[in-house]
Amino acid sequence: MIPYFISNKDQKKLDLFQDLLFTHYAQSSKDLMMKFQLTSTTFRRYIQELTEDIHHNFESEVSLESDAKVGYELSIHSDKTINYLIESLKIYYIKNSSLYSLIRLLTTKRYYSVSEIAMDLNFSEPVVYKLLSQLKAMLVPFDVSLNFEKPNNFDGSEIGVRYFLFLIYWNLFHTFYDHPFSDKFPLEFINMDFLKKSLHIKKQLSKLQETKLKILARIISYRLVFFKKSVNMSDTLLEDIQFFNSGTPTLNIATYNINSVILENESILFNFLVRGIISDIDTLEDKQILVKKYENSNLTISKQVHYFLEKFNEQFKVTYTKENYIETYYLTLMTFIYIKHFNFNVDEYLSHPINENIAAYKENKRFMEIYPKLLELLKYLPFSHELKENDIHSFTLLIYTLYEINSKPQSVAIYIVHNSNIATPPLIRSAIKKVFNDELVHFVETPNQADIIISDAFEEITSENNIFYFENPSNKDTWASLFTFISSYIYNRVFK
Repeated sequence: MIPYFISNKDQKKLDLFQDLLFTHYAQSSKDLMMKFQLTSTTFRRYIQELTEDIHHNFESEVSLESDAKVGYELSIHSDKTINYLIESLKIYYIKNSSLYSLIRLLTTKRYYSVSEIAMDLNFSEPVVYKLLSQLKAMLVPFDVSLNFEKPNNFDGSEIGVRYFLFLIYWNLFHTFYDHPFSDKFPLEFINMDFLKKSLHIKKQLSKLQETKLKILARIISYRLVFFKKSVNMSDTLLEDIQFFNSGTPTLNIATYNINSVILENESILFNFLVRGIISDIDTLEDKQILVKKYENSNLTISKQVHYFLEKFNEQFKVTYTKENYIETYYLTLMTFIYIKHFNFNVDEYLSHPINENIAAYKENKRFMEIYPKLLELLKYLPFSHELKENDIHSFTLLIYTLYEINSKPQSVAIYIVHNSNIATPPLIRSAIKKVFNDELVHFVETPNQADIIISDAFEEITSENNIFYFENPSNKDTWASLFTFISSYIYNRVFK
């Protein structure tokens, strides 16, 4: 998504900035021009602009120093991390990009003509038409179009509009900002005390969770209050998400003359979306209460989830723990509702596209061993509409996730022999038990039973595979290396 909002020139300047950050010595013009394939004229222009950009964005915290003899280097007077500095400059370019400026205006103000937009942006109309054409193409996967004959700029799926705006804002800014497109929205929209109480959120939230919650609340509230746009919800959708009803409005907009039925339905939908977009915002106890409500109901969606999980259990013969069953049911329910009612093909707008994920998983031996079984389970999905390729990939990864959640790891057998003194082997065993649980490792009495051998001498051992040479128990680096060795072995067994 980032390439939509950063021009080739700004990306090149960002690359220059990043290179200078990671290089702890001055670089000559010649070296930088060669590295980034720039002519001398272009390089001078980019360096001049980058110097100004750094000053505008960082003020006195960072400066680009140049010397005719030495070259170029960054002077940093800040304790912020390198990644933060890179992200900060990237966001500076995004916020000043033409496309972002257009989206910001369309999100916060009603427009009735292209000429009005051109005037506010101070762009020519041909430039605005080009930007609008680009934006129209981006909106297609969300079932949304542009329409300046109606007083809300966007037309089509309202949930698509909101999802588009959320993905744009979150993917561009992450936790840097929680005020989508404008800092002039009413603050009551994101009152955290109200949101947590009305959504029945009992746990302390991380900054990431809070930021996502604020972004969602701002976008939805603003669309409802100032553009008078509510989601047209089918009876089936309201039936499927009815147990997400907290009993009170979850959006802090009751004073804005919103129809009570619309506010109630939007509050239930918001409650569902919060759970679907923000991971682990609920405690396990909260999830259990929700799961029980669906299990004890006669809803079609509940029967579909139950039937699918029965088939899943038949295929993999899993033994559910209480916690794992709750997570399994919860994930299946959320995915079924999303695919059934929303089903946007927006893979390229996700931070980790599903197509890339499925390709990565197919390099995993463990995944490929059960891949035929994963595909077999797809025929038990309850949907009447034809699934898109991304839907198939999503469900394949969901089933694999459920499998991993409920499968027990194959325990690693460890044999320990150490000749320094008789106290060292029990010391090593005790330390390993403190780091790795009983499901991951166990200890054996002979080397031929072992997956891993820990020893300081190998008179009887002919193979060097999976052997850790434990030289000195008083050396803390030896202990760190041992835990890394065992972790790597477990990782390679599970994920390679």
